[in-house]
Amino acid sequence: MAKKLSAEEKMAIVLEGLRGNKTVAEICREHSISQAQYYKWRDKFFEGAKTALESSGNSSQVAQYQRKIEELEQIIGKQAVVIETLKKRLFILAGSSGSTDRGRIQCDRSREVFGEECVLLQAKEIRAQERRRRNAQADTRDQARASILGIQANLCNAEEGRRKGKSRENLQIDERKRIGFIAAAQESEKGLAK
Repeated sequence: MAKKLSAEEKMAIVLEGLRGNKTVAEICREHSISQAQYYKWRDKFFEGAKTALESSGNSSQVAQYQRKIEELEQIIGKQAVVIETLKKRLFILAGSSGSTDRGRIQCDRSREVFGEECVLLQAKEIRAQERRRRNAQADTRDQARASILGIQANLCNAEEGRRKGKSRENLQIDERKRIGFIAAAQESEKGLAK
């Protein structure tokens, strides 16, 4: 069994043969290799030299292209991750907009892939729904209070008008003033709430 030779040893053997001080047969006997093996190594040596000489001017350009390819591959990879993330967010938000339970189920199914951000998105959507519900309730409550105040004012004005003996026309004028005052008060409250 012949010993394994390193690339440097093979190159030294080929160069020794190229110098011409010894015959190829002598060199092969010294190193215990066949002449066929020597000629294979010599041919590879020449091919490598040819490739090195041809690409010596282009090596910097090749390296530059290689770096550009790597940069573009990284950009494509990042964009692919962003696209997948956005698809998943859209899926989760679309699923949870109609029904909180349906969104929660879809969120649970995609948690393995999407991670804890899924829970944060779900919580954010639930908070937004709760905020919309509270705002609607507050609007309804404000309208109910205004109606109650209006009814109470009408009753008070009517009662007071009867006591004082005011005419119906005077009561209607007072009612219009009162309604204008209530509307102005509500507008100022809304301005302060903003």
